[in-house]
Amino acid sequence: MNDAALQAVLRMLKVKKEIVHTTDYIREAGNDLREAFSPKKAIESDSFPAYYQVFGTKFPFAADLSVLDLVFNEGPEAIGYLTSLY
Repeated sequence: MNDAALQAVLRMLKVKKEIVHTTDYIREAGNDLREAFSPKKAIESDSFPAYYQVFGTKFPFAADLSVLDLVFNEGPEAIGYLTSLY
């Protein structure tokens, strides 16, 4: 299910990227992003510039949501938003 969701998001963003799965666990690998993102780590909300959200007139911007929130609210502009972060 995770692979299908990842492939769907990549298609929506029109990103062509080959996903390669490992067959063995490697404790320390080059370009390792396993610790870069974690639901246990707090993310500062000002790390993400505000974008249009459906209930933005009633509620403040909600940062750090699913990439699907970004894609559904920004459509084709979502890739530009993501690339501007880095």
